[in-house]
Amino acid sequence: MSESAPAPLKSRYAEQAAADLEENRRRQAELMSYVEALREEEALLVNICNLTGPSSTAPAPRRAQEGVSSGAPAAPGQHRAEVSPDLPASGRHRPEKQATPKGGDKQPLLRDLVLNLLRTQGEPRLAREVHEEFLRKHPGRNPSAQVVRNTIEGLVAKGHVQRHKQGRSVMYSVSNSEATA
Repeated sequence: MSESAPAPLKSRYAEQAAADLEENRRRQAELMSYVEALREEEALLVNICNLTGPSSTAPAPRRAQEGVSSGAPAAPGQHRAEVSPDLPASGRHRPEKQATPKGGDKQPLLRDLVLNLLRTQGEPRLAREVHEEFLRKHPGRNPSAQVVRNTIEGLVAKGHVQRHKQGRSVMYSVSNSEATA
């Protein structure tokens, strides 16, 4: 073997290492965007849980700092965001106190009214239909269709309501244990 053989081998190793490093950084960026999407989804789910009220089954929200920190340094050119644990994460808000009408009487919770509507309807319904029925039966309250859908999904998460998929449609009905309550 001649002395020129190690040079091509060394350059191949260097090229392979550079390509592997580039792939590693690409995958890190991909995973970081995936983690960010999961954090946004977590914030939405925390909001849904807050809307549907306190639950012993709902896990406590995590701080934004817990996220990706694996002890490995950030890739060159990437910086980890420092988040103060005292500040709420973006997209999150503190649940507001329940609004009371002028008489001082508290209004029933939206989740209770929606659950009662689903009990009386008997058959699976679209969230849109539940929203329309809600507006007819409770003209003094005007939640958006998305708020009603989120409330129903919170009831699904707690096991009070069942989700039924029919083709591309999602329908909801009261679970068997709730139907008799």
